[in-house]
Amino acid sequence: MRINRERVRLQGDAVVTVRVLRDRSALSFLEDRWPMLYRQDAMATPYQSPEWLAGWTEQMSPTATPLVMVADDSDGPVAALALVRDQSEGREQVRPLSSPHAEYIRAVGPGSEEHSVGAALAQCLRVLAREGDCVVMPDVPTDSCLGRHVAAQSGYDHTTARCAVIGLPVDFSAMSRATRKEHKRRERTWVGLAAGGHRVVYRRTRSTAELIGTYPVLSELYHRRWAGHVPLSEVGAAGADKQWQAVLERCGSGTAFIATLAVDEAVVAAQLCLYRHRRCYSVRPAMDPAYRELAPGHALLRRLTAELSGQGFISFDLGRTVEDAGQIAYKSQYLAEWKATLTAISRIPQEAPRVRSLSVPSVTGPLMPGGRARLGSRQVRRRRALRKLPRDAARFPTPCFVRFAHGIRQRAVLQACQHAYAAS
Repeated sequence: MRINRERVRLQGDAVVTVRVLRDRSALSFLEDRWPMLYRQDAMATPYQSPEWLAGWTEQMSPTATPLVMVADDSDGPVAALALVRDQSEGREQVRPLSSPHAEYIRAVGPGSEEHSVGAALAQCLRVLAREGDCVVMPDVPTDSCLGRHVAAQSGYDHTTARCAVIGLPVDFSAMSRATRKEHKRRERTWVGLAAGGHRVVYRRTRSTAELIGTYPVLSELYHRRWAGHVPLSEVGAAGADKQWQAVLERCGSGTAFIATLAVDEAVVAAQLCLYRHRRCYSVRPAMDPAYRELAPGHALLRRLTAELSGQGFISFDLGRTVEDAGQIAYKSQYLAEWKATLTAISRIPQEAPRVRSLSVPSVTGPLMPGGRARLGSRQVRRRRALRKLPRDAARFPTPCFVRFAHGIRQRAVLQACQHAYAAS
C-alpha cells in the first residue's frame, strides 16, 4: 500500500487519522469491527450491511484486493469506508466494495457525518488519485458528509443522478385529480381480472429458503424485461445470477425479500428489496413485457407499499432513476421525494514537463591539468557540471544566462555546457 495514514487537522482540536487496511487486515476488520460501526450508524443503508458486503467480497475477482479506510479519533474507529482495488483498462482502479450493485455508497460509523471525518476520508481518496489510482466513487448521496467533501474537491469529473423516495403511507388524497383517476383506472383493471375468474396473488418471501427459491423467477422476468436494452452492465453477463444468489443467501430474510404478483400462477411482476429498520430499498424490479397493458409494475408497487405501511415502514426507496420521461412520470405518480447521488471519477494525473538534460562531455587538455577531468560515469559528470551552474543557467542553458564563475576549472565546464547545447 502506497499510503498508510493521512492526517487531517481542522479548526479546534479535532484530529482524525485514516488507516488504509488491505487484504487479510481489511477482511478481518470487515468481519470483526464493521458490524459494530454499522449498528451505531442510524443513517447507514442495507448496502453497507455486513451481510451484503460479505456476499460481494466472496464474488471479487482473483486480481482484486479489498481495502478499508478506517477513520480514527483519540478514542478509536469512528467511521470506515469499504473499497476494492482492481485492474481496469490497464490501470489500477479503486471503487466501493459491491459497486455497481449498491445504489448508495456511504461511510459507516457513529462519526460518519462529522465534518472532520468526511474531510479526512475525502482527502485520503484524493491521495490515492494523486498517486496514480483511478478513483471511482459512484452513487454517493449528495446530502452526506462524504458526498459534500468529494463534490468540493478538484481533480474529479462529477456527475449526478436522481433518486426517488416514496413516503409511507402513500397519501393518494394529496395527488392531483388526474393522477388519482389513473390509479383508480389501473386498480379497476385488476379487480376486473379477479371478478372474471382469474386468480390474482400477491406474495412476499418470509424465509431465506423462499428468497433463494424465488430469485430464478425474478431473474427470468428481469432479463425478459430488458432484452434488447442495456440498463445495467451486468445484463446477460455469465455467472451474474449465481453471484446474486450467493449474495442473497448471505443476506438472508433478515435483510432481503422478493415481492411477486401472479395471475393464474404466472408471475407477471417481481421486486427484490433490501430493508433496514423502517426503511425499504428497491434493488431489482422486473415485469413480464407480455402483460405490459395491465401495468403489473404499478399493481405490485401499490400492494407492496400498502403492506409495508401496515408494518410501520416510513419510506420505500426506488433508487436511481434513468433520465427518461416515462420513468420520471412513473415514480412521480407516488408523490416521490427526489434526491441526488454523486458519481466522481478522478482524472488521469498530468505528467510534469521534463527539463531538457544536457550531455556534458569530458573536459581535458591544458585548461584542466593533472587529469582531474575524469570524473567517473557520465551521469556523475553531468550532475557535477550542472551543480556549478547558476540556477537560471540550469533552467535556461543559453549563453545569455551563463555567468562565468571564477577559476579556470569552472570556466572550462561552462564552456563545455554551452558547446553541448549549441551542438544539440
